[in-house]
Amino acid sequence: MQQVPFVAMIDVASSYGTTPMFQWHFVVPLALQRDVVTFHDPADGPDRRVPRDDFLAAWATAGYRGVRVWIQ
Repeated sequence: MQQVPFVAMIDVASSYGTTPMFQWHFVVPLALQRDVVTFHDPADGPDRRVPRDDFLAAWATAGYRGVRVWIQ
């Protein structure tokens, strides 16, 4: 089965547990293991990791917006 990529819009500052700056940034979530989200970030590089609650807080500032990509 082919996985469908999802691109999440987050507030970069919030993803690292600091005050929201409302500067939107797109990342590709890859995995959730033991309450840690692994994602690719075009600015910071592959395999970035943050606590799940910090990732969700960063995503919440963007209203949980994102883009789903369908590959044919």
